[in-house]
Amino acid sequence: MKHGDIEKLRDAGFITGGKGRNILCPVPGRAFTLIELLVVIAIIAILAALLLPALSAAKRKAQQTTSMNNLRQVGIALQFYTDDFEYFPGDPGGQSGLWSGQVPWYMAGERRFLSYYLCTYLGCHAPNETREYIKAFICPGTQQNAPDPSDIVTRHFFIINPTIPTAGGEIFPFGCPPWKRQNLESIGIPSSMYYLAEPDKADVTDLNCGWRYALPDQPVHGKVRNYLFFDDHVQAIAVSPPHRVAPNPYTQ
Repeated sequence: MKHGDIEKLRDAGFITGGKGRNILCPVPGRAFTLIELLVVIAIIAILAALLLPALSAAKRKAQQTTSMNNLRQVGIALQFYTDDFEYFPGDPGGQSGLWSGQVPWYMAGERRFLSYYLCTYLGCHAPNETREYIKAFICPGTQQNAPDPSDIVTRHFFIINPTIPTAGGEIFPFGCPPWKRQNLESIGIPSSMYYLAEPDKADVTDLNCGWRYALPDQPVHGKVRNYLFFDDHVQAIAVSPPHRVAPNPYTQ
């Protein structure tokens, strides 16, 4: 750098020090004003307000998809079970069929839950004295939106359709004794009859139902509920008026 250039920089304030000590100083910066900071914060807040609903909807959709996949696994397991035993799960020697409310766990002696019969078909060991949980029987949306998300022991993630209307009257596929799959297929169209669904308080209206208190207040997937049909297909159906959950031997 030429001597004249150094002097010009010294005059401009970019270099300090006497001769032989030329120290280059940074260019003085310009700080943000308070108004500019508030504008930036406001823009960030607006963007967050626009993005949060989209993120919430995406999370709800992901939970619905997970629940549908879980129901498909249950449907496949039930198909394998009926291939082996011909009958739907139930306790032929008991006094009643399966309870309508279905929990995600199983253990020895709990023969009124679907999980008891399907556990080995879903990659779990046979029932013993220890309570075990089956991931396929857990809906993440229900677990998150229930009154106490940490309590899954008393949580009923799915509900069995206790009675199916037919031309000859109501039938109880999971009753006592349970029905054969081939008999069910002979009286109706399996693709139009569901047997497992996601419960909530808006749908389960029987105030005497002992496990209703632990259900979410509204459908956990927004405007739809997931249903598993007897032909093993899963469908998201728009929310309709509440179903009747009448007191019967299968509602507990």
